[in-house]
Amino acid sequence: MHCKSCWPTCFPASSGARWHTFVSLLFGFLAGTLLPCVQAEEQPDNAIQFKSGHSGATIEGTIKGRAYELYTVQASAGQRMTVEMQTDNAANYFNIFAPGKGPGDAARFIGSTHGNRFSQVLPSSGVYTIQAYLMPSAARRDETANFSLDISLTAGTPATPTTGDVQWPLEYDTAGKLTCAVGDAEFSLACPFRVRRHRPEATIWTISPADPSVLRILYFRKNRFSTNGAAKVQWQRQGDNWRVDIGEQESYLVPDAVIQGD
Repeated sequence: MHCKSCWPTCFPASSGARWHTFVSLLFGFLAGTLLPCVQAEEQPDNAIQFKSGHSGATIEGTIKGRAYELYTVQASAGQRMTVEMQTDNAANYFNIFAPGKGPGDAARFIGSTHGNRFSQVLPSSGVYTIQAYLMPSAARRDETANFSLDISLTAGTPATPTTGDVQWPLEYDTAGKLTCAVGDAEFSLACPFRVRRHRPEATIWTISPADPSVLRILYFRKNRFSTNGAAKVQWQRQGDNWRVDIGEQESYLVPDAVIQGD
């Protein structure tokens, strides 16, 4: 017998089990009035496919209350992904999750914090997930949002600074990628860097994992780190690496080999 119910027990309505049936129905009635049964709806992923010869697409959707929409985009490391939302509800935002991540995990981009436009050079290849949602206060009011998402993938270009005249150095000793992270997330990103050594000191140019449009400079002098800008800098040894934290959103692991060479 198949029983689809929120309650843990099903009783067959046979002639020898009428008492049990009565108890089951009574229990179900009382429990149903006190503890309503809520079953979560599945949220299917909508894979974004670009038309031949096109690098972008526009998606339209509607969400209501606590419902949300998921969209997936296959992208490659080094590509620039741009996502921009237009919506008729000011409480409507989107998050972006790195490959292998989704709702419930730490997001790479949080719209309610950074706004409804994302444009970054992607550090890794895979399927990125975009979640369109309503803020909790609007969801509780069962509000509706009609939105569109403009999504594009283009060839990545080196980040340009947002302040001052900071540029990538044309002359440097070596280049590669530093392991990096955003906020309290695990070190799973790769930030391109260039280093100019003047042993035992070094100057490192790298891309901010929190905002790849920002070119970050790390100055290593007398076993201490400093940076361009006014953000607070903290550092500590971790094995053969220096862990460097810039403000609350940027963290880097800088190997000794990057500073001193082979």
